[in-house]
Amino acid sequence: QIPGTDHLNVGDVIEIHIPLTTGMGSDIDSGGLDKYLSGKYLISKIRHKITGGITGSPYASILRISKDTSII
Repeated sequence: QIPGTDHLNVGDVIEIHIPLTTGMGSDIDSGGLDKYLSGKYLISKIRHKITGGITGSPYASILRISKDTSII
């Protein structure tokens, strides 16, 4: 779930950066990314959730994504 967006479509490829959640020292200090979870994802489904019910209220976009599994 992400903040509402209308520019994403099914079939789009998005890049997701996920920081390391474990480790010590230079991995965290350097802003290291998790090489297994970060990367390109294909959007296979998208829906919108209206949270306020009035015009101009915030909404969320809920994505179903699939990871490109090739790891270098």
